[in-house]
Amino acid sequence: MTERFRKDELEATQRTVKFLETLLRASPDGILVTDAFQNIVIANEAFCAFFGRHPKEVVETNIHVWLEQLDDDAPKRWATMEKRLLLEGTFCRDEFRMTATDGVRHFVTTFSLLERVANEELGVIISIWHDITERIRLKEELVKKERLAILGQLAAVVGHELRNPLAAIKNAAYFLQMVLEEPEPEIRETLDILEKEVVKSANIIADLLEYAHRKPPILQTLNINEVVKEALSLIVVPENITLVSRFDEALPLIMGDSQHLISVFFNITRSAVQAMHAGGQLTVRSAREGPDWVSVSIIDTGIGIPKENLETIFEPLFTTRADSIGLGLAIAKMWVDDLKGSIEVQSEPGKGSSFTIRLPTLITRKL
Repeated sequence: MTERFRKDELEATQRTVKFLETLLRASPDGILVTDAFQNIVIANEAFCAFFGRHPKEVVETNIHVWLEQLDDDAPKRWATMEKRLLLEGTFCRDEFRMTATDGVRHFVTTFSLLERVANEELGVIISIWHDITERIRLKEELVKKERLAILGQLAAVVGHELRNPLAAIKNAAYFLQMVLEEPEPEIRETLDILEKEVVKSANIIADLLEYAHRKPPILQTLNINEVVKEALSLIVVPENITLVSRFDEALPLIMGDSQHLISVFFNITRSAVQAMHAGGQLTVRSAREGPDWVSVSIIDTGIGIPKENLETIFEPLFTTRADSIGLGLAIAKMWVDDLKGSIEVQSEPGKGSSFTIRLPTLITRKL
């Protein structure tokens, strides 16, 4: 009787284990289980799918080794969760950032202690049960839009307030140059500096007003090569910089706003020139990318952009130069976005940068 009971009990236990294993595999939540030594003993398919790994790559590895592969911040967050588990008891929940197969994702993650009957800690169950990446993105986007709206209002006020005194300074400098027939060298040098600074200030004010007064594009049929050439004619290229132009003359037409696009190519080319203090080569080329897109690449051999700045160079007011307020590239991206295009940047510090502007063709827009 006792043997029969034990056999029934073992079969019941096996059925329960089988049921739990099936439930674990079928769960849409990512589930990870560790033992008392923080070695991973279970990783279901949903968990592994988040990170593009096979269960064999995860199971039997230490949780610390695994977390280091996910994200630089993950081990620190895990240590924090361990302390919370000890303080708060057997269960706690938090938002956790991890690097998944499609980039950085934010999850609501629960942590539960596994305990034996004698309250001896056996391990931890980690469950990723809610992806809040989109919510975080929308929140950040809302904050960004509110900040940009305030910035736009401020730019409009500052731009208008500075225009009148700047015009007065410019007129005064012009008057002095007219009435002083043979000024002393120091006076001539001062007037030259004054003239240059007025031009620089006028450019900054123009950027402020252009960014503040965002006007919808006036679409017309355009030859992108002609637009780029007109933008280049507005830029004074120093003698120590070689300009190389390579235009595909067989490009299809596009629909765009000529003034907005001139501003785009002017601002990006101006930034490229300013990045080559010691001289170098500036290459501007156009090309067709499949049936739907044309592209313009502006390539310099300047100082390059640090990796940590690549994601923020198009943000308003981001600049590393003392003579700029950081609106040129922000304006360029604004106008390109309005035309459903894109800007891609690649750079290597000390070797230069490459900006590629892609715009839909006229045929694509009609479709």
